[in-house]
Amino acid sequence: MLVLAHISDLHLDGTARSTARAEQIRDRLWELPEHVDALLVTGDIADHGTEAEYEEAARILGLRTGDAPFPVLTCPGDHDSRAPYRKALLGLPATDGPVNSAHVFDDAAVLMCDSSVPGSDEGALDDETYDWIDETLDELDDGMPALLALHHPPCTIPCPTPTGWRNPAGWPP
Repeated sequence: MLVLAHISDLHLDGTARSTARAEQIRDRLWELPEHVDALLVTGDIADHGTEAEYEEAARILGLRTGDAPFPVLTCPGDHDSRAPYRKALLGLPATDGPVNSAHVFDDAAVLMCDSSVPGSDEGALDDETYDWIDETLDELDDGMPALLALHHPPCTIPCPTPTGWRNPAGWPP
């Protein structure tokens, strides 16, 4: 059985507070007594999308040193910037296309999907990512389960007010 840990929204911004928070989370995850196959970090790794923020994330998550006790898989969110993300976090050429990656384990695959829309807080999977998902799933062994991980919710999430509940502040209307 595939065992995954998951975090999101580190929002590293170069401040001591965000660094300490991320290091505390990392230390707790690295010390888990149970077996973990991988850590999923689903977006908003940086707060402003700068190379310095991604360099800090790479250091904290052990992406360059191999200090992590299990693979650390990442995908961008709306605060992330693709070119600096690729260059400083992943050590890849700084390009602006979607940052998608597939990771196959013994009993399942994890597809880290880029749902960021450059210049927007909104999220969506673009045609290039949809095509990549289709091709990647087609290449997997028949019957292999696949998990798609992304930053943004994959569908509209309604937030109805429970019947009879009244908020004294008047929200939601």
